[in-house]
Amino acid sequence: MKKFFTWLLLLTKRQLKNPVFIIILILIPAASAAAASIPAFSEGSDIVAGVYSDGSDATSEELAENLVKYEGSFDFVRYDDLDSLYRDVENTKLNCGYVFPDDLSERAEGKQKSESILVLHHPSNTIQASINEVVYAELLRIQGRYIITEHVKSLGLFAESDTGYIGELLRLYERYLHGNATFKLAYHTYGAGGLTEKDITRTAVSFPVRGILCVMVFLAGLFGGVTWMRDREKGIFATLTGSYNSLCRILYVLIPTFLFAAVSLIALAILGLYVSAVEFAAMLVLIVLTCIFSIAMTVITRRSRSFASCIPIILLGCLLFCNIFINASSYVPAAKFVEKLFVPYYYLNFFS
Repeated sequence: MKKFFTWLLLLTKRQLKNPVFIIILILIPAASAAAASIPAFSEGSDIVAGVYSDGSDATSEELAENLVKYEGSFDFVRYDDLDSLYRDVENTKLNCGYVFPDDLSERAEGKQKSESILVLHHPSNTIQASINEVVYAELLRIQGRYIITEHVKSLGLFAESDTGYIGELLRLYERYLHGNATFKLAYHTYGAGGLTEKDITRTAVSFPVRGILCVMVFLAGLFGGVTWMRDREKGIFATLTGSYNSLCRILYVLIPTFLFAAVSLIALAILGLYVSAVEFAAMLVLIVLTCIFSIAMTVITRRSRSFASCIPIILLGCLLFCNIFINASSYVPAAKFVEKLFVPYYYLNFFS
């Protein structure tokens, strides 16, 4: 055991003597602290809308709750007092306000749907149409249950059957709502370069910072494996027995992986993205799988140069298939199988 701790201490010191290694370890929390100090990052969107539900209508209540939980370009704040909503819109504390009537369910189900929701805003509010689209999309998600059930009833397909199709229909509708591309907002920007169109889809995606950090932890383990192979090729472990040789191989991978994992957790905590025990458990899984993957690569490639040449390909695969910047499986169904070959997928899967 004493020999184990001696090797652990020596190899840790060896890693910490690498100036590039130290700089990266310092830059990760430092950059996170700098990003957290930016108001646009720490305080969310600057575009805030107020919502007020008049009465206890089920649709109005659900719509107000869904908007408050909305995660996108705008923030919605719920008001219990209508006068406060009017005052905050007038004082430009809010960009706009929405008043949902106590009979919104009846109005949405009826043929006359115009002027169902009162919108409070200043004439100079240029983003109003986009906020309206978000509110309308949320209302459509709710009202879609009534629309599909009434439509199927009107077809008469189950008129002669006592099948409980409504429950199954609503279950499939909820599955549809939580798909990768249900509701979209299309923004058209006019400028010197002409017309630019951009589609924004409401999907559950991993935050890029978490994805980038987990890839860095993974890469640290890979480079640890390359370092062990280079030292072995130099004959540094020639005097070690088989058991201690295997121990060194594990420590070479584990030490940089653990150090990068530790500073990544610190960075996530600084940014307010740390998700209690889930984050810690996911990071432990990432450390273990990274060590297994890196050690397996040392066995497969046999030479440090071969292992090092594989790292750019592995990195590219992680960025393309691990849902860091894009969800490749939404565009290429086969990516669902390819993504499981890369270790960061299993870490990010905790948060998907």
